[in-house]
Amino acid sequence: MDPGAALPGPEPEAADRHAEFVIAGERGLLPRSMAWAPHRHSVHELLWVRRGSMSVTAGHRVWMLPAGIGVWMPAGIVHAGTAAAGSDFHASFFTPRTARPGPVVCSPEPVALEITPLLEGLLEYLLADDLTAGARQRAEAVVFDLLRPSHRPWGWVVPDDPRIGDLVRALIDDPGDRRSLQEWAESAGLSSRTLARAFSASAGVSFTRWRSMLRVYRAQQLLGEGVSVADVAEAVGYDTTSAFIEAFRAVVGRSPGSYRSMLV
Repeated sequence: MDPGAALPGPEPEAADRHAEFVIAGERGLLPRSMAWAPHRHSVHELLWVRRGSMSVTAGHRVWMLPAGIGVWMPAGIVHAGTAAAGSDFHASFFTPRTARPGPVVCSPEPVALEITPLLEGLLEYLLADDLTAGARQRAEAVVFDLLRPSHRPWGWVVPDDPRIGDLVRALIDDPGDRRSLQEWAESAGLSSRTLARAFSASAGVSFTRWRSMLRVYRAQQLLGEGVSVADVAEAVGYDTTSAFIEAFRAVVGRSPGSYRSMLV
C-alpha cells in the first residue's frame, strides 16, 4: 500500500451536529489510499471498512482489518491508521457518558470485534437524521447488545525490549527472513532460551507465533495489492503455498483467496 500524505484523524463531525447523542457516525468511499496521523478523540470510536482493508496502530499494537472486522478505540487513546484506495470506510462515535457498559465499551484498551450484518445495518440506520427519539433509542440498545470482542487475534504487538530490537526491526522489514530463533540468539549474543523468554515477555506470545502473525499481516497487504497467493507465500517466508494457506487460515479464519474476495 502506498498511502497518500498523512492527514489529521477524522473528526466525529456527525457527532458534533448533535448537542446530545449516544451513537453517531460517518462513512465515505476513499478515492485513494489514505493515512491518518496520530490523533485522539474525546468520544469512543468504532472503525471498520465494508469493502477494502485498513490498518490501525495504537501504542505498540497494530491491527490489520479486512472487511467485516472493526476496532473499538476508547476515548483518549492516541491512534493512527491507513486505508487502501477504494475502501468503503466507516466510523461510529459513542458518547462515553451515555454509552451502555459492556465488555467492549468498558475496555480501557482497543478491542477488535466482528461487524456482523445486523450490527452494520443498525449503525447504517443510525446515520439517518430523521429518526424519532424512540426509534433511535431502540436501535442503539440493540447495537450495545451486539458489541462483542472477536475471538480471533487481529492485533499484534511490536515488542519494545531492546535485547530483541534488531530482530524485531529486521523481521518487520522482511517477514520472509527464515532465520531460526537459535540463529537470531547467536547474532544477539544471547542463549536461545533467554531470547525466547524476552520475546514472550515483551510480545505476549512466542517468537514462532509472533512471526506467523507478522507474516500474515504482510500477506494481507500483498494480497490487497493484487500479488498472487503463490508469490505472497514465497515473499513472507513459506516453503510451500499449502503451508502458507494453512497459517493464514489459522490467523484470519479464511483462505487467502477468500480473503482477497473481501477486498473487492
